[in-house]
Amino acid sequence: RLLRNIRRQTVPSDKFYNYICEKLSLAISYEMIRNPTKAKLIYSSAHDDLETTITMLAQDTDKPEWLQNIFKASLKKWDYPRLMEPQQSWKYLSVILSNRAHLLHIWTLLFTRRVHILCGTGNMNQLKPCCQQVSECCVQTLHCIARVINILKVNLPDGVFNSWAYMTCLECVESMMVLVDTEVLANTPSAILILIRAELWHYAWEKLRSIGLLCNLMPGLVMRDDNHKTVDIICS
Repeated sequence: RLLRNIRRQTVPSDKFYNYICEKLSLAISYEMIRNPTKAKLIYSSAHDDLETTITMLAQDTDKPEWLQNIFKASLKKWDYPRLMEPQQSWKYLSVILSNRAHLLHIWTLLFTRRVHILCGTGNMNQLKPCCQQVSECCVQTLHCIARVINILKVNLPDGVFNSWAYMTCLECVESMMVLVDTEVLANTPSAILILIRAELWHYAWEKLRSIGLLCNLMPGLVMRDDNHKTVDIICS
């Protein structure tokens, strides 16, 4: 609580979003000059600062304008993070910096950049901790987004978050196979990779099952016409 109060006093709540944008710009600059370690630390710091501040300000009746903007912004489409396509993560950058992005788009950018850096810095002696960090980053982000959606009472169609979480888990599992050096993977026992990815597979299974129950796709359930529309909406 003391650290949170100090952080809140250091950066006024109405100026906090500018502070986050400055951090994003700094992290991107470090990526451009090929200093991924520093960039990852700043992305992680921005993630933690944003979550902490939103948690504190969500209880206030007089919320700052930037906070009202980021969870009331238009959410016509919530793309899952395409970790195999690096350029996809930049598509929301301009609207984020101008405070026109939805809260969920901000977390998608932070998460995608962190995973790209983690996978891109893996080497022969660091594959296991690298993949563990990717898995932990994914699970941490999913829990964080679920928490913030609940705190801010963000209005989303049923099943949308679970669908996004499911696709995100699959992207993370695949990114470990594609983005990490092939020679490193070839020299890694399969049992290690299975154990590292187990939590992601379990989380994905839980979300897929919830979607199946919502859409009456599970054995013994009868699918109605409106369920087809639900599947189209949440699963694209």
